[in-house]
Amino acid sequence: MGEKVKEIKDNAIIEIKINKVFYLMLKKTLMYIFKQELDNEKITELIKKVTDKNSDNEPHTEQEFAFKTVFLLLAEIEAQADKTNQFEEKDIDDVLKSSVKQD
Repeated sequence: MGEKVKEIKDNAIIEIKINKVFYLMLKKTLMYIFKQELDNEKITELIKKVTDKNSDNEPHTEQEFAFKTVFLLLAEIEAQADKTNQFEEKDIDDVLKSSVKQD
């Protein structure tokens, strides 16, 4: 008999808490994956493919799969943040300035 490993159950739903720092790390990861494709036409196709619910069964490249995974995780985080009133409105110029400082 081989070695044993732990794996999450097929029907498991795991609840995790995410702080803003981790959320921003995920957003930067998504942008990194996104920027790997420099052709504007392919970028548009990538976004359409990963956001189309009918494309779930289509084969994805490793880049598409990585992009879709992080995209869906961010979408769920944002949905939960919205549901629990965790958003705040900020002036776009202030957000862009603070983003530039972090990079």
